[in-house]
Amino acid sequence: MIDSLARQHQHLIHRCIRRYAKLDPALLSEQDLQQEAYAAICDAISTWNPCKGGRFEQYLQFHLQKRFTKTAGEKHYDVVLRYADGTTVTIPYSQWRKKKARLRTQVVEARLQRRSITRDFA
Repeated sequence: MIDSLARQHQHLIHRCIRRYAKLDPALLSEQDLQQEAYAAICDAISTWNPCKGGRFEQYLQFHLQKRFTKTAGEKHYDVVLRYADGTTVTIPYSQWRKKKARLRTQVVEARLQRRSITRDFA
């Protein structure tokens, strides 16, 4: 049953594995994450209640991210940021996620602002 679910949701599992593995391949190998993915599938199967609604795929993604984040935290996972001027900064993974979300918000706001400016001149 676990193998069939893994095959069925292979695209989701590999997307999550690639996302976490590329952060620091030395700390989190794809094999480690694949084993954690199977454990996440077991967790999702044992706690899934279809009567509550929602898709199993979303539920599985939650368990994958939870499991991978826990694994990264157990390994004292830090993200090394390398800036264009050559400086490097090491920050905890949780802080990096917040910084990434803030940057994404700034990019979206800048794009919206550019669109409104170009519409004013048109």
